[in-house]
Amino acid sequence: MQDNASYEDLLKRIHELEGVEKELVQTKEELLDLEMIFKKGLQSSEEKERFVPNYGNLTDINQNRLILESVGEIVLNNIVLDFLELLETSSAVYELNGDYAIGIFSSGWCQFLDRASRKLCDTDDNKEALSCGKWICHESCWKKASKVAIETGAPVDVECDGGLFLYTLPIKAGDQIIGSINFAHGNPPTDETTLQKIAAKYDAPIEKLRELANAYKPRPPFIIELAKKRLEMGATLIGEIVHRKKLEEDYRMLFLQMLDGFALHEIICNENGIPVDYRFLRVNQTFERMTGLKATDIEGKTVREVLPATEPYWIEAYGKVALTGEAIFFENFSSELNKHFEVKAYRPAPNQFACIIMDVTERKRTELALKEEKERLMVTLQSIGDGVITTDTAGRVVIINKVAEKLTGWNQTDAFGKSINVIFNIINAGTRQKCENPVEKVLEVKVVIGLANDTTLVSRDGTERMIADSGAPIFDANSEIIGVVLVFRDISEKYRMEKEMQQIQKLESIGTLAGGIAHDFNNLLGAITGNISYALSRVSKNEEIYEVLSDTLGSTKQAQTLTQQLLTFSKGGTPVKKISNINQIIRETALFVARGGNIRCEFELPDDLWSAEVDPGQINQAISNLVINANQAMPEGGIVKLKSENFEIASENLLPLPPGKYIKISVQDHGIGISERHISKIFDPYFSTKQKGSGLGLAIVYSIIKRHNGYIEVNSTVGKGSIFFVYLPASSVVHVNIEQIETTHNGRGKILIMDDQEAILKMTGRILNGMGYETVFASDGSQAIEIYRKAYQSAKPFDLVILDLTVPGAMGGAKTIPELLKIDSNVKAVVSSGYSNDPIMANYKDYGFSGVISKPYTRAQLAEILNTILENKS
Repeated sequence: MQDNASYEDLLKRIHELEGVEKELVQTKEELLDLEMIFKKGLQSSEEKERFVPNYGNLTDINQNRLILESVGEIVLNNIVLDFLELLETSSAVYELNGDYAIGIFSSGWCQFLDRASRKLCDTDDNKEALSCGKWICHESCWKKASKVAIETGAPVDVECDGGLFLYTLPIKAGDQIIGSINFAHGNPPTDETTLQKIAAKYDAPIEKLRELANAYKPRPPFIIELAKKRLEMGATLIGEIVHRKKLEEDYRMLFLQMLDGFALHEIICNENGIPVDYRFLRVNQTFERMTGLKATDIEGKTVREVLPATEPYWIEAYGKVALTGEAIFFENFSSELNKHFEVKAYRPAPNQFACIIMDVTERKRTELALKEEKERLMVTLQSIGDGVITTDTAGRVVIINKVAEKLTGWNQTDAFGKSINVIFNIINAGTRQKCENPVEKVLEVKVVIGLANDTTLVSRDGTERMIADSGAPIFDANSEIIGVVLVFRDISEKYRMEKEMQQIQKLESIGTLAGGIAHDFNNLLGAITGNISYALSRVSKNEEIYEVLSDTLGSTKQAQTLTQQLLTFSKGGTPVKKISNINQIIRETALFVARGGNIRCEFELPDDLWSAEVDPGQINQAISNLVINANQAMPEGGIVKLKSENFEIASENLLPLPPGKYIKISVQDHGIGISERHISKIFDPYFSTKQKGSGLGLAIVYSIIKRHNGYIEVNSTVGKGSIFFVYLPASSVVHVNIEQIETTHNGRGKILIMDDQEAILKMTGRILNGMGYETVFASDGSQAIEIYRKAYQSAKPFDLVILDLTVPGAMGGAKTIPELLKIDSNVKAVVSSGYSNDPIMANYKDYGFSGVISKPYTRAQLAEILNTILENKS
């Protein structure tokens, strides 16, 4: 310090020293607090006492138990205390489904709030309390933090309802998330306003909250970070333990259930290192079944104790495997078991050998049978697997092999000596004319010939099969023809697959074309239907023009039905469900399919049939395919009976459906019926017993009904007909046809409409203007986003946005809605499209939309969606 320092300089220096002294005192107090934290933590760790709340241990009602049983309560307790001792708050480990693997509350603040919110549940049953929604601490801990971490797979650090923060990590076992682990951190609130809010929410005395908040010792930031690191290590440790247990269980099940026999042994050598015995260490269940030796009787014992007659050769051979690592493979026949075995022995570890044993008895028997067959049929049957027929020079059958017997329907005894034209009856698949006798042609040209394309073999029972291959002359030692050999194979499946693939490609092309046409036609119908419905709302019912417009609107509905047929043909995927009149769908679909055919539909459709929440287009397609199937089953025509009824399934039933109310639909024909050997395959893709058809109709029906959580079954008698039963879940909501009621809506505000069709924009704008709204148009998503942003920033936001889902060459509704949500998280948006099969149309809420409306729509349908989303201000 300078000698000539002024009084002001000295006073300033004194204040600086006083500040340093205060900082030293504060630091000393913090260090003392930190010392107390660590001392208390060590005491908790050493005591290893788990806090059990007065309402009991929540792990007792853990249904999942993966983490709880894999890791164990003691280890979980120690893992949690490792980081919780630093914080003195609370922690929880959750299973994937939200069950508690462990829950610990260390601090008075957390304990008090947990008990207080538990009392709000007003029940002694913990399971009921957890589901009541009033247990605030549980709700906050699970829904705000742990559930989010599980669903996102990322850390979560969020404020809880009790004023602290919850730091949560997902627990991963391998590449799968199996649960979460968290702890609370931060300081309890001390301001009076927050304490009053918490006291009111938890129904707790504020004096106690004030006392607990003031008693809590704040933790420095680095302590919280240290606890987070320990939490991460805990999550990793839990995941690794569960993963290891899972791998161990998988290995154990694989070992026990493998189809081959397995035995692990330990070689026993004398003092000179020469193998003299071996011990059974482990054997699986298949080994037990193959040998009759039980694991409990042989594991731990030597082979000389179990099988005293074992030859020294086997001990020497297995000893070589165990000592050198050189694997051996051999076949062995057991006279005691009368079985053939294949054995592979290898060394899994030093001084050990393992044997994999396969029972090949059936294969050996098959090989022997084949050998005998080859010897009996000699050269003629060298091409085993193909049909083989030999004839003499007069065309009479000499030998016919097993395959040929199956394909022709003639056995060796019946076929011998008969003309090849009788046994080998072939026609052209296209012309249905009899083909040239291949034997005569071979005898004429004396060379190998191939059968013509599209050759069909008609068997003795009338079954037709596509065949391919060749005929060849048989020469004697003097090069003289002594007969002909025909070698052929069944290529029906290959031929059918090729035809079906061509048919599928055609159907896909037609479906794409139909979908495109229907989409464009829907846009045209949208403008027409909307404008007519708007015009109807502007004229009196007494005017002549009202009747004209009503008739026109009816015609557009018929066009809309046709468009829906095209869309149904082209679409698939997730059903777009709505409450529907099943009887109406059945009647309209069946009459449409039967139109112009030689079948007549009879209906038994009760007026009191329950409603169902279904995709009308897909159910239309299912009923259509069933009626088409019935039509094909009655080539000469007949009656198709369609019946619906209310059907209730009790708790015990023979159907693979949960108990509840269902609508039962039956479609009955009196056709050819389905054989017992085919009935289990009728819902398989590409399976068909008819000459016509792609084999996809019933597979599509099965897929549609399954997607609706329903069930389909069939009863059939050959020669009498079939009846298909369809079960669809019923709905308690009564179906209302909004086209038959005058739905109205009046309001005010601004609505933004985005569509690439100018006619749609004008039509929708005209209707909305008539309802009292100001409308703004956009031709694509980019333009809509910019318009919405400017309106939102100018404090004159839009009340509603209607977005076209598909805009060719530009941004459609799917990409537009995320950008609008960034601007305004409360945006109210309706998605509209003529493609009702898009997943967004079925699950619009999952994508951020408030409603959905399919094109074409009327004024009444638009009013209906506005009434749902916006307040009717009429």
